[in-house]
Amino acid sequence: YNKIFNFNNTKKITTVYDLIHEKLYNKKNVKKKSLDIVNHAICISKNTQNELIDYYKIKKNKTSVVYLASKFKYNKNELLHNKSDPYLLFVGERFGYKNFESFIKSISRSKLLKNKIKIVCFGIFPFTEKELTLFKSEKINLENINFMAGDDNLLKDLYLNSTALIYPSLYEGFGLPIIEAMSLGCPVACSNTSSMKEVGGDAVNYFNPNDIDSMTNSIEEVVFSTEKRNVLIERGFLQNEKFTWNKCATETLKVYSSVL
Repeated sequence: YNKIFNFNNTKKITTVYDLIHEKLYNKKNVKKKSLDIVNHAICISKNTQNELIDYYKIKKNKTSVVYLASKFKYNKNELLHNKSDPYLLFVGERFGYKNFESFIKSISRSKLLKNKIKIVCFGIFPFTEKELTLFKSEKINLENINFMAGDDNLLKDLYLNSTALIYPSLYEGFGLPIIEAMSLGCPVACSNTSSMKEVGGDAVNYFNPNDIDSMTNSIEEVVFSTEKRNVLIERGFLQNEKFTWNKCATETLKVYSSVL
């Protein structure tokens, strides 16, 4: 949105992923110049669409919702036969609104979870000194929490073999790891805010991301109830079927055709 290409009378479409800058960082009207010159805005969730309409006062008929999807396909033959110790999976960046610190505190406060189940964090950046200090202050054994970086093959293996994906974010425009996990039979415990209930449907164990006890209870339920995990896995596969890249492509083409 910082560099505006105004191709004179050419029809223009933009995709809006979220309003994180506006809502969380008080950066007002950062998308206004771009939105003023486009003919249509594609939003990746209804939540993003509603926030865009409310914040920028755009007419609803100038917007459309086109969902993203998982790039992964489930194959039970890819499950590891010699599973490692049980672990909880955290995917993505860990700063700010991603609420990683609250996740660590939720594990630390649980006698059932603390240092009894491993945590694997998949992402780009290794643990910072601040995070290592957090682990120490919360008395998390460093042998029980690991950072991993790699390609989609590694990420897929982590989803396939984890006890659950934990997604404590305070805000998401969509929440792609939720769909990725469900597409691979990985149970999900995540926040009940922004777009995440829209994406997770009835296939996720929700918690209040601002309430550490709520997070702890939700995670414990998923970890220690085989019945709960099986229900989430079954519902997750069904929920995932609503989000496909074929549908994304078809609906994107429909938007472009309507503007042209």
